[in-house]
Amino acid sequence: MRPLFQAGADPELVPNLAGERERLAASPGERLYTLVHWGPEALQLRIGAVAGTGCVLKIQPKPTTTDDLPSMLREAHANLYHPSVEFFSSSVAQFVETSWRCHAAHGIAYELWQDEPAHDRPWEEHEAWFSRLHDCERIILEHIERIDRHVRADDARTLWTTVVTELTHPGN
Repeated sequence: MRPLFQAGADPELVPNLAGERERLAASPGERLYTLVHWGPEALQLRIGAVAGTGCVLKIQPKPTTTDDLPSMLREAHANLYHPSVEFFSSSVAQFVETSWRCHAAHGIAYELWQDEPAHDRPWEEHEAWFSRLHDCERIILEHIERIDRHVRADDARTLWTTVVTELTHPGN
């Protein structure tokens, strides 16, 4: 992710309110200030702050569905739907604080990965290691929830859960 500095002073992002899930996160006519973007233009993900409220959303040009997957994966993910607009944080300040804390947690998670048991070790060692990994993820998510009460640590669908699990699984 890299910051994207807007050329103008007005909010320029327009969310694609493709369906009901998108309309839960954004309203018609809302515009966002660009905070971050990444990826090729056709699939570009952007993080923006809603003008007036400062609520931080992830937006992309269109929802991601089964049709966007290679044909061999479509059956296994038949009901895939990632909305084109998703809630990220309640404010820019909370987004920044959470981002910095996740960055710091990355070092701890990386150290945990260095302790992964070798493949030939007993299952109990692997089980204990996975338990520590999940405990680490839970602790990070609980701290995120303390920063932003609108983020649920126990909701696997939140964007912060995706960020944290990718953070703790460096092979992803």
